[in-house]
Amino acid sequence: MCVKRKQHSWRLRVSIAALACVVGMLAALAMLPHIQARMLLNKLASADASVRAAAIDEGCELAARRRQVVDALKHALHHDDNDLRFAGAAAILRAINQYDPGDDTAILDRMHWVALNTSSPAAGASRRLFVHDIVRGGRDNKYVRLALMAAATDGGVQVRKSAALLAARLGDRATLNALLNDTNADVRAEAALSAGLGGNKESILALAAMLQHEENPPARSACLHALMLLHWPSAGKHAASEAWRQWRAGDIDGFDRSINTLLLCGDEQAGDLVLGVLADARRNEALPPPSALSAAGKLGLRQAELTIRQVLRQAINPPEDLLQSHVIAAMQAAEDLSLPVLREVYDICQTLSPPDHSLVFVPALRLLGKQIRIPQPPGAPTRQACLDLLRSWSLNDPPRQHRVQMSLVSAAAAVAYWLAEPTGTFIKPVQVGDDLVVNSTDRRSSAWAVHAALQRGTSLSADYVAWHIGISGQSEALDLGMSLLPPAQNPRASASGPAPRVYSPEARHAGAMLIAISGRRDSTRAIERIQNRLTGGEIGIRPGLRDYHTLTCALHILDGSKGQAVRELLTQGAFPVRRVVTSLCLAGDMWALDWILGDAQSTPNDVTWLLHNASTHEILAACVPDLPQIDDWASHGLRLWQTRIITCHYFINREKLRFASAP
Repeated sequence: MCVKRKQHSWRLRVSIAALACVVGMLAALAMLPHIQARMLLNKLASADASVRAAAIDEGCELAARRRQVVDALKHALHHDDNDLRFAGAAAILRAINQYDPGDDTAILDRMHWVALNTSSPAAGASRRLFVHDIVRGGRDNKYVRLALMAAATDGGVQVRKSAALLAARLGDRATLNALLNDTNADVRAEAALSAGLGGNKESILALAAMLQHEENPPARSACLHALMLLHWPSAGKHAASEAWRQWRAGDIDGFDRSINTLLLCGDEQAGDLVLGVLADARRNEALPPPSALSAAGKLGLRQAELTIRQVLRQAINPPEDLLQSHVIAAMQAAEDLSLPVLREVYDICQTLSPPDHSLVFVPALRLLGKQIRIPQPPGAPTRQACLDLLRSWSLNDPPRQHRVQMSLVSAAAAVAYWLAEPTGTFIKPVQVGDDLVVNSTDRRSSAWAVHAALQRGTSLSADYVAWHIGISGQSEALDLGMSLLPPAQNPRASASGPAPRVYSPEARHAGAMLIAISGRRDSTRAIERIQNRLTGGEIGIRPGLRDYHTLTCALHILDGSKGQAVRELLTQGAFPVRRVVTSLCLAGDMWALDWILGDAQSTPNDVTWLLHNASTHEILAACVPDLPQIDDWASHGLRLWQTRIITCHYFINREKLRFASAP
């Protein structure tokens, strides 16, 4: 053969050439994925946005077929210095579900920084979201610092406001002080609050300078609030002077903010200002602002007793300018000062109509129950008269159009009645011959009143009952929860008699949450009952969907095993927000705060609604005591202001917040 090839040299040359072609083609085929990956990476780094977008589409197709392309993209994700190439690689890997940053958290911040750096200045909403994610991330690295520099000089007001939060969290004095001199008043206000809540003492001089020339009222309030938080010696004097000026000018919103600030120091200046305003209101025969009444209680000013009693008495036949916030603030002050106001509160609960005074009734009934337990002057209603009044309101059958308001009133009355006379069960099985009968232990008992209120209740009233009785520390609380949520068993299967049935879903839901909240000290017994209901017990019939979700929330409180399932309930919309937040907070889960306070899509009005209307603020106040609070009596303007402070505090100090061990 070789001899023949030698004789025909052209044949040899052709064979070699063919072999070389085959080898070359095989080599080319082997190198093709690597070449494609290199070309793809070059396109991803293009300065032309359209080229990068086309490359991302191409990369998704290639990566689905070529393992080498995926490897090249992952290498670029972790090791490539080109930000555009990095961002493109991340986008492709996410699209094909191959995105895995591992332990390198800086990758997340780099992605947000690149997005911020490459997005159009006109895309203000998107740019704010990028900075928001960096702020909530709670990290500090090169990309966080780069993002801060870009955000602080951004054309969007919301972006610069987010930059103020980030600067405060990072302790970047230079950037924070620059934002204190921003052309926009909202940015200056956010920067001031951020400096104070972040404890940036280096900003005191800049804040003091800002106070001298700031004319925007909310920005001035924010500046004073920050200086008070930073313990500037003159802050109290300036805040008191500002409050007095606002009171005389009729600027109640500004006055409320100043009082809120003065309460941070609680010194003589605050007390003198509050007493001065109360005295001035009496001289002019005007009603004092609710914030002054509330402050008198918080500051322990018993000199305000006469004014507090006068407001409570006026509630019976209110003048036109008497607001429900006046009455609520006066009741809160009376409680803070331990004033014996049983007569006044009893008259409010006996005389007023809840549908017209729905906001007043819940705190009034709650205070009535507490007043029973402290000494009263002669002529005050008897204990039994108060209990009868609470019982009658707990059994109230509301008309349909007022069901929501009245069900909460009934729940508040029942809880106040129960706390005054705690009883552990409302029903028991009784054997009568061959018949099994379920009787009430005592239809006049406080436990029966709770059950009766819940039969006509709503989810909010059920959660109200569970929370206030659950945290009371009374030993009967767990027994009451067990009675509201009896075991799932065949009524005739037990030798000791039938298991009572509770047909009201809200009563069962209150029972489940009450078992969880009060049963944390006896978790074995509590978990057994919740598990019994989850599995259907002896009957084996699983609960309905809403019952199941409530039981899941309860179990999470007790053993922390249902975190993901409980978190998902917040996205469903139809399930009670307060119930989920209670479960997460008692389990020490920061996700609840992230959802309420850290959602980039939520407006200040949204957050205020979640805190106040959904009544989550009292859960947060008990479970996260370091978080600032909002007042129940507060006007809408003050609520927005207090919500702003809470939100800023959360973003700046998120990593330092701790849950109370036993709210």
